[in-house]
Amino acid sequence: MCWIQTYSGRQFYPLAPRATDVKLRDIAHSLSLICRFSGHCREFYSVAQHSVLVAHAVARCGICYGASRGYVADVMAAGLLHDAHEAYIADITSPVKKELAGIDAIEQRIQQAIHEHFGLTPGADVLATVKHADRTACVTEARDLLGPTIHGWAIDYPAPWEDKIEPLAPVVAEREFLALACVVGLARPIVGEPHFLASVEE
Repeated sequence: MCWIQTYSGRQFYPLAPRATDVKLRDIAHSLSLICRFSGHCREFYSVAQHSVLVAHAVARCGICYGASRGYVADVMAAGLLHDAHEAYIADITSPVKKELAGIDAIEQRIQQAIHEHFGLTPGADVLATVKHADRTACVTEARDLLGPTIHGWAIDYPAPWEDKIEPLAPVVAEREFLALACVVGLARPIVGEPHFLASVEE
């Protein structure tokens, strides 16, 4: 079975993913260097930053009103990791993905291994909320980061957020991804380490 080498030097088997091979730093680093929209942005904008924005958006959703702190953290964690599988198979454009038999199953297996690693079991309500936030982020990104949308591909998407998205440098997006991961309980910083990117325990 073929494997890829991750940022931390691990072997990861995309076609037979194991929860024990998942590492947060690999996910954060890879997503910080993957550009949304196959790179067709006016400037570099990472999947890592997109994931952070989605995580914050789901925290503001209706299912979190009056919820416990632990539940909100789990919902945010699901939002933060919703594209985590892309760290291992990249971001495949939707038109191509529709023609790739089995790609959905591959993504689902990787996502399941990621959820298992972090002890997450997001329910249908959480997944639906994450999907809505993801689509809202997408149309906001199109408004702020793409050229003119001349063919109306986002016509059935939700209304965009009011706030404008300002792209972050990869190293900053990676740091924000890891910081939020610590906040929602996916990892914890190692006290006393001088550099945050090298100081996350899972």
